[in-house]
Amino acid sequence: MSLEAVHILSVASCNSQTRTGFYEASLSAQGNSVYYKADLADTTPNRCVIQGLIDGVKKLNKPSEITFIISTNIGRLNKPSGPNKDLLVKLNTLIVDGGHSALCDIQDGRQGKVLREKIRAAKGFDHLLLPGPSRLAYEESLSVSKRLDNHKNKSPNIYVIPPIDFGWEHLPTVEETLRKIKKSEEVREEGQELYDLAYRSEKFTQDWERALSIAKSMGMNSELRHAPSVMWMPAELHMEYGFVFKEDNNGTTYVVSHQEIPWLQSISMTQDILNSRPGGIQGTFKQVRWAGDIVEKTISSFERAQEEIPELARVCTRLTEVLKLQRESGWIIANRDRLRLELKRKATGLIGISARSWSGNPLAVMLRSDEQQEMTEYLF
Repeated sequence: MSLEAVHILSVASCNSQTRTGFYEASLSAQGNSVYYKADLADTTPNRCVIQGLIDGVKKLNKPSEITFIISTNIGRLNKPSGPNKDLLVKLNTLIVDGGHSALCDIQDGRQGKVLREKIRAAKGFDHLLLPGPSRLAYEESLSVSKRLDNHKNKSPNIYVIPPIDFGWEHLPTVEETLRKIKKSEEVREEGQELYDLAYRSEKFTQDWERALSIAKSMGMNSELRHAPSVMWMPAELHMEYGFVFKEDNNGTTYVVSHQEIPWLQSISMTQDILNSRPGGIQGTFKQVRWAGDIVEKTISSFERAQEEIPELARVCTRLTEVLKLQRESGWIIANRDRLRLELKRKATGLIGISARSWSGNPLAVMLRSDEQQEMTEYLF
C-alpha cells in the first residue's frame, strides 16, 4: 500500500546575540495545510528549522511519505553529525519509528522569503502570534485596510459609567454612521479611484452587535433611552470609532471602544461589577463555588485546544473573555456540559475540535461571525 504524501515546510528566525528564536512551519496532507510555530531558547537558525520538522512529524499518526521543504542544509538525516546531531537523531528516530519515508527538498537560500510566504498562507496563521519585530515587519507589508482590520480584531474596552445627560445631540448615531459607510462602499463599487476603505459596513455592524452584547453581559437589562451614538478618536493611521449608549432603566451609560479611555477609569464601575462576587460570579456561596469550578475546567479546555492548535489562540482567548463575562452562576451551571471544547484527531494526524462540542456551545453565538468562521475550519 502506498504511503500518504505529506509536505512539511519550515523556516526560522533567530537573534544571534540572545540565542532566542522561533520557527514557522506548515504541514500539508490531502490538500489541507495548517500553520504552526514555536518560540525557542538557546538555539540557532538551523536548530529552529529542525525543531519545526520534528514537531511536524509528531503530528502524524500513520506512516507517510514525507517531503521536508527547507531553505538551509541541515545535514544528513540517516547519518546525523555536527552540532545539531542531537536533533537530527531525534528527527530520524521519529521517522523510523513512525514507519515514514523522508527526503529533503532544499530550496535556494534566496527563496527563504517565498517559502515563508507559503507557510503563512496555510490555515491558522495569525501574525499577532509573531514576536514583536517580526509582527511589525509583517504589518508594514500589509495594506492600510488590512492593518485596520487587524487592529479592530482586538478585544474592546468596556466602561460602565454614571448617566451622561448632556451633549448627545452632537454625536452621530450608529444608524447615521452606518449609512455613510455604506455610501462610501457604493462609490467604491462604481469604480471611482479611492484609497483602501478604512471602514466597512459589515465590520462596523459586527462591532456594534458585539458592543451591545458586552453591555448586556455587564448588566444592561432595559431598552436604550435614545439612539446609540458613535464617538471618534484619533489613532494610528485613522480615526477610531467607539460606541456610547445609555439604558433607559437607570440611565447607566456604556462606552465600548478599541481605544483606551483612561480618564473614564476613575468613574467606571466595570471592575466593581465583575468583582461583585468571588470570580465575578453571582449566586449563593455553594452556587459560586460550583460555577467557579466549571469555569476553571472550561478555560483549561480552551488552553488545551490552543496548545494543540496554536492558530486558534485568538478564538480561544475570546472564548475565555466571553466566559469570564458570564456572572450568573445559574446560567453557568445549567450550561456546564456544553461549555468545554473537546479535541479530536483525524486519520491524517491533524488535530481539530470536535464538531459536537462546538455545535451546541452557548459561547459560540456570542462571538463575531468571522471568529465563528475561523473556528469552523478546524472542526472535525
